[in-house]
Amino acid sequence: MKRTVLSVVVAVLLAAILAVPVLAQKSGSKGAPVRQTPPPLPALAGAGAPPVAPGGQPMVGGGRGAGCAGQQPVGGPQPISRQQPVREQQRPTVSPEALASLFQAIGYSVKVADAEHGVLACTHQETGTIVLVSIIKGVIVRCVAYYSFNDNVPMAQRVAAANACNANAFVGRYYVDSDGDLAVEHTIVAALASSLDQLAVTQAAFEDETQDLLSQNMSDLLK
Repeated sequence: MKRTVLSVVVAVLLAAILAVPVLAQKSGSKGAPVRQTPPPLPALAGAGAPPVAPGGQPMVGGGRGAGCAGQQPVGGPQPISRQQPVREQQRPTVSPEALASLFQAIGYSVKVADAEHGVLACTHQETGTIVLVSIIKGVIVRCVAYYSFNDNVPMAQRVAAANACNANAFVGRYYVDSDGDLAVEHTIVAALASSLDQLAVTQAAFEDETQDLLSQNMSDLLK
C-alpha cells in the first residue's frame, strides 16, 4: 500500500515538472512581448567621435562645444576663390616728336637740345622764356625754365629769393642750380601733356605764376 502511494506521488511530481516548459511555450505563442536589446546610441560630441556636419563630413572642433558654429571640416579651412587682379593697363606715353608739335601749337618755338635723351628747348614767343622739356620714364613730362642772376648777387641772396617764391608757388618749384642760375620746374602727367588743351592750360598757369613771382621777389636780381 505504501509503495503504491509513493509511486503516485512521484508520478504527480514528474508530471508537474514536465508541464512547466509546455505552459511557458503556450503563453509565448499568445503574443507576449519579447524584450530586445536596444541599438547602441551614437557617440556624443566630445566623447570620442567627431560631430558630423549637415553634409555628412566630420567636423573638428576644440573639445567642449564641438559641433558649434565656426568649426571647419576635417582638413582645415577651404581656400576662398578670389578674383584674379585685373592686369594693369598700359600707361599712356608721349613721344618727343608729339611734344614738339604740341608746344609749337601753344606758342613756343622748338628745337632739339639733346637728341640722345630726347630733350627739347622750347622758347616762348612772347615772354622769351626758355623751357627745357624732357620725358621721364615715358609717363612724366618735366619742364624746367632757367633764369640768370646778376653777377653781383651773392649765393645766399639767390637762395633766399628762390625760397620766397616757393612760399607762394602752386605750379612751379624754385631752386638755384649748381651753376648759380635760377631754375623753375614743374611736371605734367603724360596723359595730360598729350592733350593740347590740357597742355595749353598748364603751361599758361606756369608762365603766369612764374612772371608774377619773379616780379615780386627778383625784379632787381635777374638779368
